[in-house]
Amino acid sequence: MVLEADESRTDLDCGALMAHTHAMSKVDAVQPLPISAVMICGDEHALLQQCIESLADLGEVCIYFNGEHATEFRQAIAGFSNVVVHEGPFVGFGPSKQRAVSLARNDWVLSFDSEELLVSELRDVVLQFALDDHHTAFEVLRKNRFMGVHVARGGWGNDRLLRLFHRDAARFNDKPVHEKVEVNTGVSVEMLPGTLWHEAVTDIDQFLQKISRYSTLNAAQKSRSVHPVFALLRAQFAFFGSYVLQLGVLAGWRGLVIAYARGVGTFFKYVTCWIVHSVLAGIVMRVFRCQAIDNGEAQGKRGYRQNEDRTSFKNDGGGLHVLAL
Repeated sequence: MVLEADESRTDLDCGALMAHTHAMSKVDAVQPLPISAVMICGDEHALLQQCIESLADLGEVCIYFNGEHATEFRQAIAGFSNVVVHEGPFVGFGPSKQRAVSLARNDWVLSFDSEELLVSELRDVVLQFALDDHHTAFEVLRKNRFMGVHVARGGWGNDRLLRLFHRDAARFNDKPVHEKVEVNTGVSVEMLPGTLWHEAVTDIDQFLQKISRYSTLNAAQKSRSVHPVFALLRAQFAFFGSYVLQLGVLAGWRGLVIAYARGVGTFFKYVTCWIVHSVLAGIVMRVFRCQAIDNGEAQGKRGYRQNEDRTSFKNDGGGLHVLAL
């Protein structure tokens, strides 16, 4: 029995769907597949339990934990026998995810986020995967949901992401944000049928935290800054592009929030970069200024000593005379 997701619905009941998926896994699964689901996890625990439930039939769920609330995290993963946890620092999305890949028990890995759910047709495709061609990597279709509703406008269109691969054939790049899997030469990429659901936003507070985090990470990889006035212009264009050009207006209030967040994120990305560069420039200028002052004082002292060395004093009874040598 396969649970088919109605693609036209936007009010998918994730709780009921995950309960059904978990029940199917108990009936259908004979032995765990030699595939490791790999993910990094900070303090995003709201959907972690449902996420792991959807991966119950895989041989391993390898989690690279870099959050601060370890107690809540342990509670969310309690009772899952296929979960293996490794702890370490967050060093950017690309390097951290590659670290998780390297820690996995199996060579075939399914890259996953703690806010995603493996359901319906895609789940069955993964469970029947042959694992015999190391030179093929696989993309999946991911659909994003904003507070329970599927949104495909405003730049939130359906994502094609490379997620299932042999770790000898592909790896994550080193970008701290907007990372992606890069395949080796000679490796082909195919599309898997089915859909991966991404609960991108569960509440506004979580969305604001995401904007702040991604703005900081984006600024860190910018090598060139722009003045805040131009940052404001770019932010306005980002809003216009999301809300008008990418038809966010058709997504109701969610489209408006997404467009506004796109503009705010763009503004703070460039402003943060400008502040960092300005502070560094100020520090460099102060260092050079101090060095120039020190050099000037040192040269003055050397000149004074040289003048002392080039003069002598003679007392001829009529007074003290300074004679240049």
